[in-house]
Amino acid sequence: CRAVESVCGNSELEQGEECDDGNTINEDSCTNECLINNCEVGYENADGTCTAEFTATAESGTIYQGKSLVNALDSWNFVHNSPSGYLSLGVYNGIWYNALHVGTKHVYHYNAPYWLNVYEIYRMFLVFDTSRLADSTDILTAEILIKSSYVGNDDVDGNDYIAVVQSKQSNPAQLTEEDFDRLSDQLLSDKVYLNSVIANQDKIIQFNQEGILAINKNGFTLLGMREGHDINNDPITPLSNPVYGAEQRDYINLFTETTNNVPKLRVIYKASEPPGQCQFISAYWEKDSVNE
Repeated sequence: CRAVESVCGNSELEQGEECDDGNTINEDSCTNECLINNCEVGYENADGTCTAEFTATAESGTIYQGKSLVNALDSWNFVHNSPSGYLSLGVYNGIWYNALHVGTKHVYHYNAPYWLNVYEIYRMFLVFDTSRLADSTDILTAEILIKSSYVGNDDVDGNDYIAVVQSKQSNPAQLTEEDFDRLSDQLLSDKVYLNSVIANQDKIIQFNQEGILAINKNGFTLLGMREGHDINNDPITPLSNPVYGAEQRDYINLFTETTNNVPKLRVIYKASEPPGQCQFISAYWEKDSVNE
């Protein structure tokens, strides 16, 4: 006789299988290895913990501010302390979308007889629908996964990092220009120095305890990202010799319509006891995702 190898996903309960629901989806109540999933949301890990992933909604975006002034410090103070800014938008095949980037820049312009200093600050706002997490969910760790399409790291002075911060965005369904000053300067994550971020490669930003506590189990989790010079109110250092259009930038770009590098919030939590039914979160990058 020859032993028959079990096949997960054929709707037949065979030797070594705890379940077989006819598919190999890992995020439902029966995993892709035909083991019972004990997670209420997401999928079960090898160590018995659970992972739930949430994709940033289309209402996430970036607000920026910039100002041309003769005095560099005046330009920085105007931009950093501005109560509002401008939505950063892109267009692809005639369709507008919210761009995702974060950082600070300095640019020289010349308007005879003066050289003008232009500071720009970009603040990213991220919206995640985490409402399916139960109030009793015991979160162990959390992190944001990003993939940048561009990284600029010109002013390496210790403030050349990005970090997750709390957002007080007025409406999770619509980012407005008045939200520019509604990001906290309290860090909810590790500092991620820009020299450790490689374009087109995944980068994980680990939350601290305050970041874990900021995850909202009853609705939308509102987060943001700021660059270190912006957080510490320390202007990025201009180039020593003015050159028209020359830029100094500590800055990363994440999402464009063609790269589709949308941040994900990943939550690791304790599995429920007794085993429950798994419900997979499916938050797509769609414009009406937060209104469904």
